[in-house]
Formats: sequence, C-alpha cells, structure tokens
Amino acid sequence: MFEAHWKLGDRLLYLRRPMLRGDDVAQLQGKLSWLGFDPGKIDGLFGSTTHRALSDFQINVGMAGDGICGPDTIAELERNFGRSPITVTGVRELIELGSKRRNPAGLTIAITSGLDLASVAEAVRSSLAKDGFHVLNFCHPDVAVLADLSNTGRADVVLHLEVAEGGGSTVAYFQGFHYTSPVGQAIAKEIAVELHNEEPGTDFEIVGSRHRMLQLTKAPCVTLTLGSDVLRKLAPHDASGGISTALNRWFADL
Repeated sequence: MFEAHWKLGDRLLYLRRPMLRGDDVAQLQGKLSWLGFDPGKIDGLFGSTTHRALSDFQINVGMAGDGICGPDTIAELERNFGRSPITVTGVRELIELGSKRRNPAGLTIAITSGLDLASVAEAVRSSLAKDGFHVLNFCHPDVAVLADLSNTGRADVVLHLEVAEGGGSTVAYFQGFHYTSPVGQAIAKEIAVELHNEEPGTDFEIVGSRHRMLQLTKAPCVTLTLGSDVLRKLAPHDASGGISTALNRWFADL
C-alpha cells in the first residue's frame, strides 16, 4: 500500500534497502524535477536516481551532497522552488518518446485491464497492432501486477482499462507532487475526444489523478474508467476504434 501519511519533513529521506516510499518521497521528487534535477519517475520510491538528483541539488546550492534530505535541505528546496520554468521529468518523457516518432513498430504500448474488460482490451490490442504498433496485453485483477508486467515489458506508454464503481466515465493522467505528465495528459485528451465522437451522447471527464496504476508504471500511463452507461452504449469495436484513432493522432503529433 502506498504510504500516503508521510509529508515532506516528517522524517529523514535517504537511500536504503528496502527503499523508503511514501508521499513525502514523491513530494521531494516533484520539487527536484521542477528545479531541473531529474529524479526519474515520480513514483514515491527513494532509489538511486532520486539519491543522485538530491545530491546534485545539494552540491549545486553549496551543501555537502550527502543525499540525505533533512530540515536544511528542505529549507533550500523551498527557497529555490519556483525559479525554474520547466519540469525536467516531463521534458524527459517528451524526449524519450520523440525519438520513436514516425516508426509505430518502435513504440511499445501496453493495454492492461481486469477480467471484466478483457474483450475491450483485446479489441484495442488488435486494432493498434493492425496500425503497426508493438502492443502488449495484460489482464489481471491486481493493478500492482499489471504495472509490474508493463514495466518488465518495457512499455513506452500504458493504457489501463477499468470499470467505474460509481459515477461517470473518466480518462485520467498522472498529476501530483508539483508534476503533470505531459504525455499522459495529451493522450487522455485525444482519447476523450475520440470516444465522444464514437458515442456523441457520452462525455468523458479528463482528470489529473494519483491513481495507483499511474504511480506504479514507469512509462506514461492513462487510465480509462468506463461507467455503466458507456459500457451499455459503446461496443468493444467502437471503443477500440476510438482509442486506436486517438493514439495514432497523438503519435503523429510527437
């Protein structure tokens, strides 16, 4: 379970085994990324990449560079925060995917779902494969397992399908800890537009989220949560067509 009760400053953060994890680590990663020091994926795990980014920041501001985040380091983070106009993690996302442009076969897309949406996931996989993309399809009830399979498969982009427990349908991208995934946000917007076109009477809310799947995947991820009304109206082939069109259009704009 992701440790949400920790806030930055509640404890010392440093590299150890097993790795420290929690919202305080993610907050630290978000601040480092905003300041131009790349901590890797903003996932709440204090690994070697986060340690290196923290040490680089400390040295940059005249500190010892021991990679331990305590009160003095937090004070320096707060003093410098907001001076950089970019988020380095978001820039890295765009650069890594931009290198794969115009070659769909070089882009690995993972489609994940529970058993209840296996037919929709397979229809999406088939549609994208016909368009030339390298597509993985994983079906399991546990999002932690799905995220691990996507990470092991070295997916460049992950699309997770799930049924809404209540309320409407949403398309979500990672947003939190002073960071928004630019790739996830762009894909989410394209999917929402295309699925609305497939079923004009249905609206998909685009939201920034800290859904567990969005946190656990190393690659940019979008979660598509389908409400009961959408599931009644939108057949698997309609959903797959809209999603495939959306991903093709996003890929063409890279």
